[in-house]
Amino acid sequence: MKMIDSVDKTPCASLSLSRPQTPVRKAPPTVRKNKAPASVLLDAQQGLQALPEIDEAQVAAVRDALAKGQIPLDADALAKAMLAWHRN
Repeated sequence: MKMIDSVDKTPCASLSLSRPQTPVRKAPPTVRKNKAPASVLLDAQQGLQALPEIDEAQVAAVRDALAKGQIPLDADALAKAMLAWHRN
């Protein structure tokens, strides 16, 4: 095993760092263009308007009742109902 007799104490600031010969180009800015036709947006808007309003108070009441165990929850039946609803 070779022992080190001395350590080079050259300050880092005195070291020369080479720079690339060719300048680095910046990436072009990303531009997003709205490619959706107006008819697609109109259909989406009409679909959202056709959905029923959400009764936040009722949602909170059901959430509280579930948390307190006042409503039995069949996770399998719930999953099946959700899948059936999304398939229609």
